[in-house]
Amino acid sequence: LTQRPGTATLTQLANEKIDKMREHAALTLTSLLEATQLPTVADHAALSAILITTPATADGGTLPTPAPIAPPPLSSSPPPPPPPPSSSLTATPSLTATPAAPTAAIAAAAAAAAAINARASADYLTPQDCFPRTVRFLGCPSYRKATLRGLAVSAGGITESTTKAAVASLLKFIGTLDLPGRRDLCKDLIALLGEHSAEPRLFLPLMRTTVQLLEARVLESVLTESSSSDEPAYAPNYAPSSASASVESPTSDSAGEVPAAGLSTQLLERIKPASRSKDVPTLMVALQLLVLLLPHARGSKLTELLRTIVLLLGHRFPKVRKSAADLLYVHLLTFGDPGDLEPMPDAAEVTPAASTALPTTASAVPPTTATAEAEQGAAQESAMEAGDARLELIMGTLIETAWLGALDTNAKPARANILSVLGLPPPMVTAAAPVSVKKVEEDSYKELVCEVGY
Repeated sequence: LTQRPGTATLTQLANEKIDKMREHAALTLTSLLEATQLPTVADHAALSAILITTPATADGGTLPTPAPIAPPPLSSSPPPPPPPPSSSLTATPSLTATPAAPTAAIAAAAAAAAAINARASADYLTPQDCFPRTVRFLGCPSYRKATLRGLAVSAGGITESTTKAAVASLLKFIGTLDLPGRRDLCKDLIALLGEHSAEPRLFLPLMRTTVQLLEARVLESVLTESSSSDEPAYAPNYAPSSASASVESPTSDSAGEVPAAGLSTQLLERIKPASRSKDVPTLMVALQLLVLLLPHARGSKLTELLRTIVLLLGHRFPKVRKSAADLLYVHLLTFGDPGDLEPMPDAAEVTPAASTALPTTASAVPPTTATAEAEQGAAQESAMEAGDARLELIMGTLIETAWLGALDTNAKPARANILSVLGLPPPMVTAAAPVSVKKVEEDSYKELVCEVGY
């Protein structure tokens, strides 16, 4: 356990959502730090400053450390001779009464130590007391990724008390980080999303945690591009939060570091495959993230991302259609019209959500690059000019359409109208695989047995 992978696992478990797991992991890690006969743990000083501290009181002070037990005074005179044996039964109390004072002092010290240990256990059992301490593991580069994995499970869970405490502690800690610290944290978050994309138990809480961070705008400074030529195409009502405004915008990146624009692009690439998910909770959280990443998309990425969100307006599940309409309406109300959209780089790309595609028939012809480019050109010709008129039309369509109603009657015509107004290509229709029908021999013996019912 003193090796770095074992210690990193303990830092992750100390931030998990299970109370007893947090307590056991934190106390085990504390024992490893206090053990002098074992090899030194990596970042021993930083971990000791977090875990080996005097317990705090409710008013912000510290509990007094119990005074050490004073040993009995030493005397230069020889000890008195033992009393002569007596056959009386009253001699037994006098013999046991001699060590009464040292025994009481030892018992008092043991009780005080037990009280401190009990309070230490309570600090890790209660989320409100545990996460403000264990979130500081993020300050250790060796354990930042493992700690973030454990915090994401707690912050992205469904237990309200644990989620609130974990999110509050995480946001408060990120608010104290400088720009390089936030960039490193964002890199680890993107790496975790890529590593656990096939594990719903971790991927869904990681996405929920990312939603919390983006809504709080604590990563705004690392997701916004620093170049003045790549400013957001539309952000009339945008104002950075106090947490992000306190950190100055980057002007240049050191050699070997991924630029801030690269982080937003990488985060989008990690989230976009979830828009094809058949799991409704995963799809709903992915939809939230796609809308939250719209202000950070540029050029053709903005066109692709906006088209992906609009296509979800025709999803087969009414709940997904309604959520996409609400999120897109709030986004347009906040940021305004998206402006002129650049053409998509790959016009023949099929829609990312297979469930939003139109019904296919056996006679459907697979789309070619030429036909896809022709459709995109026709869509751009029918597009309205960017401005208040287009914005009002789109927002009116989002409000007036009954997204919970029939798909073919209400949702798909409204989606087609929005795609046409924005100049986005419609969903591609792909050829369906021919269905092989097994020919049944009516005169066979097997058919006769099936008809009789044997």
